Amino acid sequence: MAGRTVLEKLGITKISATDIAGQFWCEKKVELGHMYGAKRTKYMERGSQLHEKWQSKVFVPLTVETRNSADWMYKTAYENYQTMRSLSEKHVGRELFLYGSINGYKITGKIDELRIANGKVVVVEDKTTKSDNLDNIYKKSHMIQIMLYRKLLQDLKESKYAYQNIAASYGIETARMSDEFQKGLVEIGIRDELRSLPAMFKQMFSSINAMPELDNNLILRYSDMTSGDVFGEITVSYEDSEFSKELIDVMGYWNGQREARPVPESERWKCTRCEFFGKQCTAWYGANNA
Repeated sequence: MAGRTVLEKLGITKISATDIAGQFWCEKKVELGHMYGAKRTKYMERGSQLHEKWQSKVFVPLTVETRNSADWMYKTAYENYQTMRSLSEKHVGRELFLYGSINGYKITGKIDELRIANGKVVVVEDKTTKSDNLDNIYKKSHMIQIMLYRKLLQDLKESKYAYQNIAASYGIETARMSDEFQKGLVEIGIRDELRSLPAMFKQMFSSINAMPELDNNLILRYSDMTSGDVFGEITVSYEDSEFSKELIDVMGYWNGQREARPVPESERWKCTRCEFFGKQCTAWYGANNA
């Protein structure tokens, strides 16, 4: 009998963009986070609060309560469609949930903001930090994350990942939304032809296909953790062939070709920031100046 895949061992069915970005901070921490549960810090909570504040300006949520996974998927497709409408009409949209595939694995992520500048769509990722230093220690993982978003969005726009892919991967055409959810859609005025899961996803894909060309210049926008004020931006240049090289090594872990790597000795100072240090992970435990 064949051994379990890495995803099966971790108890997950898809890889998040956050996981892939996290591999550029510490791959072992990503693995242990799935195995033992990652601790949610007060800084993460504060970041979530600020994101909710920013998204309320243009984001249009679906107010009907979800009851099952099919309801939730309809909600993401509806909200993505509304984000694309906002991008078209206001030249800015918030919170676009991404579906995609790399090496046959399901990949998901969420773009903080899209905006149109000089006729092109610019991907913007918001990051909150305790300092106003743009030479952030997490900058490499932030850059990988936003470049992955750019790749996934391009795949959606060019139909490299299209309706038939998501239908096959997530069972869109056989999934059943709850009766309560469907009644809620009627009550808020969703028109008949858009009240099925396939119809809403097709509408979503159509709106993404129609958006303008994507800009290769991506924006990392940094805000103060306390005030929420933006203090700087970094422009990240996206080049598809170079980014694809980065993904080859990353996917080696998910393919089961190698074990999860701890940080190299030169970066063992990161260990003191990790909840798994000296417990589930002892890679540099006890080392001088760890």
